[in-house]
Amino acid sequence: MSLKEQIQSNRSKRVIKAVATPEWSDADGSVFVRNLSAKERDRWEAEIVKDPKKRDLANLRAKFVALCVCDESGELTFASQDAGWLGDESAGVIDRLWEEGRKISGISDEDDEELVKNCEETTGDDSPTS
Repeated sequence: MSLKEQIQSNRSKRVIKAVATPEWSDADGSVFVRNLSAKERDRWEAEIVKDPKKRDLANLRAKFVALCVCDESGELTFASQDAGWLGDESAGVIDRLWEEGRKISGISDEDDEELVKNCEETTGDDSPTS
């Protein structure tokens, strides 16, 4: 089997982890998060810097959480529009899901710093908002 065939046959395999969410009692004490595909990650990052005059860091964690919370089989639980109300949830639970999702997606602190740097270059200033 060629490398291409090996990669394609493993494409549907996702890393799925349970994360404790005692704040959400209806979730049996935990929910699952899955890693982002390269395409999903690029779309999420593009959303942050979509307007060259204004970077959109509002509700950043909830938007990411909506992209990675899933059921046990890896099917997404939330739609992107659910990020609005997810942002009203406890910061503790959203941060836990954000951290685990970033970890299994291979997103490092350095990646975050690079994204912020790119935002600053795009907006032409060093302030957190324009």
